[in-house]
Amino acid sequence: MVRTRPLRGLTLHTGDLFWFIACLQEVTDLLLADIDRWPDIFDLERAPETPSSTSSCATSATRSRSSAILRIDAGRIVDWDSFHDVFAEILGFPDFYGRNMNAWIDCMTCLDDPEAGMTNVHAPPGGVMTLLLDDVSGFATRCPAQYEALVECAAFVNWRRLEKGEPSVLTLAFNE
Repeated sequence: MVRTRPLRGLTLHTGDLFWFIACLQEVTDLLLADIDRWPDIFDLERAPETPSSTSSCATSATRSRSSAILRIDAGRIVDWDSFHDVFAEILGFPDFYGRNMNAWIDCMTCLDDPEAGMTNVHAPPGGVMTLLLDDVSGFATRCPAQYEALVECAAFVNWRRLEKGEPSVLTLAFNE
């Protein structure tokens, strides 16, 4: 039996990657709504130290990585054409960009490789690019297929890289 759970007006199936990511977003939203209550999480000067490399708990996931934040106005997205227009413009996709999600994945997979020529903006060496989407609630309501594709394809970009032994390069952050 597949159980479903309503979340932000969507019905999601238990076990779906989309459901998992939506749950993570809910937790993030709750934390950010009461940010003053959690200063150790959001204030790097007050945050606990990361485990040292000699600690038995240290893993590659705990090493600090640099990041860049790129703001995306999701309010401009109303259909597939505008989705591809917005991302091609902001990320500087090449002229031969195919304007489909396979081409989007190909461009985003190379975010940390300026020599590939797939984007004009890049993640810092060894770091990640965070796409900060403004008006994400409106975007998810207005364009549910594009929203779901964005979340799933961003996850696929990182999975594809991890399969090749490369670190993840892309994160999503949502602004209401």
